[in-house]
Order: sequence, then structure tokens, then C-alpha cells
Amino acid sequence: MRPVDSGGSCGFRLLAAELRGFPSTKRYGLHVGLAGVALGVAGSLVVRKTLTRLLYGVSASDPLTLAAVALSLLFVVIAASAIPAARALRVDPVQTLRRE
Repeated sequence: MRPVDSGGSCGFRLLAAELRGFPSTKRYGLHVGLAGVALGVAGSLVVRKTLTRLLYGVSASDPLTLAAVALSLLFVVIAASAIPAARALRVDPVQTLRRE
């Protein structure tokens, strides 16, 4: 993202309280990730018979495998929501708007 685009969005759309609310951005991403993981686990249990034919050496409802996949996906969700938010916080909206 170009600094002009990022600074413009920070300057026009975000309030100072929202910039200080960086944890709320991660919290929202975590809520979306938890909903996705819950739907994914429920879906995998629904299509268990089909998955059993495709998997080798692991049962379709193995709790350790489901937990490992869920935790790894939650880690990706947290990183995917935290990295762009951290980059947006580094851009000074006032200086970017002055450059325009």
C-alpha cells in the first residue's frame, strides 16, 4: 500500500481513539478466525465419512489433528490482522496529507 493511500485512510476514516485501539483490530480478527475455525471443525465432522476415505493414518475426527490445525489457522489470522494494523500505525497521516 502506498503511503498516500494508507495516510489518507488513516487521516479521513480513523479517529485517534481507533488508532489507539490497535488491540481491538486484533480482537476483531480473532473473533472472525474463531468463527471460521468453529465452522471448519463442524464442517469436518459433518463430512467425516468422505474425509475418512481421503486421509491415511489419521482419523477424520482426531482431536489432536483438529486442535493443531485450528491453532495454526488462528496464528495465521492473528498475524494477518496485526501486521497491516501495525504498518498503518507507523504512517503519520498529517505528513502524508501534507505531501499531497
